Amino acid sequence: MEPQVNFNAEAVNVGRLLRHTRTTHGQTIEGVSQLLRIRKVYLEAIENGHYDALPGGPYGLGFVKGYAEHLGLDGKEIVRRFKEESNAPVVRTQLTFPRPVQESRVPGGAMMLIAAVLGIVAYGGWYYMSSQGKTIADLVEPLPDRMKGNFAGNNDGAGKATSERTLENAAEAHAAEVGPNGQQMGAPPRSRHRKA
Repeated sequence: MEPQVNFNAEAVNVGRLLRHTRTTHGQTIEGVSQLLRIRKVYLEAIENGHYDALPGGPYGLGFVKGYAEHLGLDGKEIVRRFKEESNAPVVRTQLTFPRPVQESRVPGGAMMLIAAVLGIVAYGGWYYMSSQGKTIADLVEPLPDRMKGNFAGNNDGAGKATSERTLENAAEAHAAEVGPNGQQMGAPPRSRHRKA
């Protein structure tokens, strides 16, 4: 057994204090390891003062505190002494949360400039077109003669347009394409009964 140690003195290291308390209670390091679910290697590192073998941050501190409280010691005091012995820097995590961007009620100067330029370009284009006496439809090239026959309804392949479609004869052309029962000509007849 180890010799008696004055446990009130600050000079006693945490590992020796924990080992002495454990052996005084008659517990084995394997039993404490299984009970606390802390690996035996870590408990031995704490008792032997090999603090660099412990996991960093709150894990190592949690192991020391849990071990001390299991043995009936003041966990907070043991952790304080452990920090002093291990020269662990006090690390406080600084949390920074993003702040939402303030929305202004007036659009930025760049947006106003872009809108003004686009407006001026659109007005200039309209003014130019109207001063020339042209419409947008005039900018589209007319249909070539070889294609006019395909769209005029002439199926003889001669390429001649039989009648040009205008707004006046559009209703007649539509009636010619649609049969008396409202179906497209050449489409199969619709069944009134649904199939199951």
